[in-house]
Amino acid sequence: MGKKGLEKVLDQELRGEKGIQFVKVDAVGRTVSEVFPEKKKPPHPGKDVYLTLDARLQLYADTLLEGKQGALVAVDVRNGEILTLLSKPDYDLAEFSEAINPALWASLISDTTKPLFDRAAQATYPPGSTYKLVAAVAALNEGIISPSWTVTCPGYFRIGRRTVRCWKAEGHGSLDLIGAIKNSCNVYFYQLGLKIGIDLWHEYSKLFLFGKKTNVELTSENAGLVPSKEYYDKVYGKNGWTKGLLANVAIGQGELLVTPLQMAQFAMILANSGIYHPLHLRKKLVDRITGEVDTVAVQTFRVKKIRPEVFEVVREGMREVVDGGTGWQASVWGLTGAGKTGTAQNPHGKPHAWFIGFAPFEDPEIAVAVIVENGGSGGGVAAPIVGKYLRRYFSFQGKYDYEAERKWRIKMWKLQQKQKALQDSLDALEQSLQDTLPQ
Repeated sequence: MGKKGLEKVLDQELRGEKGIQFVKVDAVGRTVSEVFPEKKKPPHPGKDVYLTLDARLQLYADTLLEGKQGALVAVDVRNGEILTLLSKPDYDLAEFSEAINPALWASLISDTTKPLFDRAAQATYPPGSTYKLVAAVAALNEGIISPSWTVTCPGYFRIGRRTVRCWKAEGHGSLDLIGAIKNSCNVYFYQLGLKIGIDLWHEYSKLFLFGKKTNVELTSENAGLVPSKEYYDKVYGKNGWTKGLLANVAIGQGELLVTPLQMAQFAMILANSGIYHPLHLRKKLVDRITGEVDTVAVQTFRVKKIRPEVFEVVREGMREVVDGGTGWQASVWGLTGAGKTGTAQNPHGKPHAWFIGFAPFEDPEIAVAVIVENGGSGGGVAAPIVGKYLRRYFSFQGKYDYEAERKWRIKMWKLQQKQKALQDSLDALEQSLQDTLPQ
């Protein structure tokens, strides 16, 4: 039955069991009588599989990424249930319910946008600035820096003979760690990466479960790549690589590769200050005959070694990202969220746009990861998608009201207009008084 993905993984549960009956037949194959009735076994239909996916959110996410290439993964951080798992472009699954039309199959496999490729689980990308959070955690937890460690960003940084740039050409000026996360300063994290070193950076990447599959119920999931000292020695020769490579991976570039599923898992870990639950798509299995329900048990783990106060600092930086930082367009009126933008350089075209985030900040429910291939800016493209998705999610929870937000914004606009009119009147009055004074 199952040829790919979830249906292949759960094939045994869906397939059921064949029945057994022994009969005596005549010369033309007609049943004459039953024999060995004690060995008769009735067939047992396959179990019904209930998924964690929210159909309403899945459909809405599909509209948000319409016409784009990318993926969106949303997770309930309280139990690891995947609420949305979207890869775009996609195809009509109904076409595969029976023998597929050869012409349609030919068009699918020749399509350069690869609709058959599951970008959420199989595609790997450099994570861009979203990965700066790993360097921040490593440096804080190891006592290499304090949250108040300050760097002055002039817009560039020299590593030996090489000059690397910040995304903000004129520089960010003086920033501490939270300011560097909020403004996604490359220069700050170039220096942080050099302080940490490749071994610690690799260790903390592994602590956050990068470089290994999430083991969600899918086939062909990709593990990604977290380069190590041994990896670079093999590629470039022993000690034949430069510090520039380390500075590059510290900001999520270079050989480092992750999947959208891994990034959603990462966002969940940060949301829960180190606690995580294995990602899963299967909610329960129901036996059609007995009515027996087999519910997937929620497992809980904690990331080793990292102190709670370290997560507090990094989470505060993520809150600042959404509250007036590079990811402000992911904000939800009436709620406090947190996140991190990423703009991953791409040698084959425009940068990939990333955003990971979670909400509410104080008591997290949901984490989201979005990538738009060749989308450009993470803050300008991916963050608004997450903002719209979260508004829809919280509207279903009764915690967000679009109409209430609209009325509030109109009220604020009118208040601003009144304040402006009052200030204009005061300025005019002051000018008229000055005109009456003797020169």
